[in-house]
Amino acid sequence: MKPIILLSILGIITAPIEVLANIPTTIAPTNPPVSRPDISPIPRNNAQELFQQGLIKYRQGDYQGAIAAYNQALTINPKLVDSIYINRGAAFAALGQHEKAIADYTQAILRNPNLADTYHNRAISRSEIGDFTGSITDYTQAIIRNPNNIDAYLNRGNAYSKTGEKQKAIADYTQVIQLNNKDAQAFYNRGIILSELGDYKGAVTDYTEAIKRNPNFSEAYQNRSVTRIKLGDYQGATEDYNQAVRINPNLAPAQIPQPNNNPVEKIFQNLIGQRPVNLNGIILISFIISIVFILWFNHKQKKAVIAAQTPDIINENNQDNLIDQNENILSNPNQAEDYNNRGIIYYRQGDYVMAIQDYTEAIKLNPDWERAYNNRGAAHAELGDYLEAIEDYTQAIKINSNYANAYYNRGTACYKLGDEKSAIENWEKAAEIYLSQGKLQDRDHALAKIKELQNKDN
Repeated sequence: MKPIILLSILGIITAPIEVLANIPTTIAPTNPPVSRPDISPIPRNNAQELFQQGLIKYRQGDYQGAIAAYNQALTINPKLVDSIYINRGAAFAALGQHEKAIADYTQAILRNPNLADTYHNRAISRSEIGDFTGSITDYTQAIIRNPNNIDAYLNRGNAYSKTGEKQKAIADYTQVIQLNNKDAQAFYNRGIILSELGDYKGAVTDYTEAIKRNPNFSEAYQNRSVTRIKLGDYQGATEDYNQAVRINPNLAPAQIPQPNNNPVEKIFQNLIGQRPVNLNGIILISFIISIVFILWFNHKQKKAVIAAQTPDIINENNQDNLIDQNENILSNPNQAEDYNNRGIIYYRQGDYVMAIQDYTEAIKLNPDWERAYNNRGAAHAELGDYLEAIEDYTQAIKINSNYANAYYNRGTACYKLGDEKSAIENWEKAAEIYLSQGKLQDRDHALAKIKELQNKDN
């Protein structure tokens, strides 16, 4: 994505839209070719003419030539420094030299902190080097200076999606839609986030709105196809995928994400590898799919990995589950998941000592599995070993700093040891992460614990 440049010393153009591409489809970015620099001498008698030549060379893709022209203009007339910093920064960004671009934009901001587009440009370069937190700060500054900056909202939403702050991303995309209801990209991006959060119906609605505004939006058809698979609408998914291929014949079947061990989706995955998809073939095998789905669902319910962590709900288990896990471990003693699952069963039966032994085995097999540490911490807590529990929760957090349940559990253990300050700090952190993940009930649960403790002290 190109940053903003100044068309003239005082003129400003609008930022183009940055596309959020790779969820759930992967769309390869395209970059304009860079032309060879023009090594012919540039007249040095007119700084304004050099500045204009810099603009022309930038538009032609001769970014090195543009930088050379700006440098010479600056040598002749240092008063052009403000505009040159902005435009030279854009040329550096086009060359992928984003650190230099950021340095130029920063100098421009120090001289004139009121230009929204300079913050916007720096935000783009910060995103390119992976500094999404910094880019969010800059987009926010751009929005403060221009509250109707649609591109800044859209790009900040993209940055929030990169940092995992999905609700904030949704809020920014929604703001874009409110400012410009014709923006297909905002609907598309919001649909991606809704799909990530499991709101497949909401995602389909947003993809549909994107398609209404851009009937040739092949990626929106493709994403809606994938989402309809999740909803079991195989015929609708087929129609969408065929339409995506009609719009873009180069759309590779490999771009469709692989199903998550769901045999129904696997069967459908094979079908949509054909072009076009055979609707009659899908109808003919629909009965087989139904039978396979029933068998798969029963198996999945039996083999599910169940979290033994508060405040998560722990699914019911019975003696058959324990027998199954024992058989799994005997047949393959090197699967951490099976020890973790059996530990969960022992936990539910109140046999916390056995649960700890199994979680410990799971950790030996997979030392970087935060859930096993969290589950072992929960078992220690049930035995009143709160210090041991805190150690396990802390290790889980070291592995995954966004593991909200571990913060919540550590807060509870701190409270049990009388450390109310640490308890509140952990619960607040858990609430913050729950909110960013869209887990509003868990967030409310953590906040309720804080309020309960504060009311108790009052």
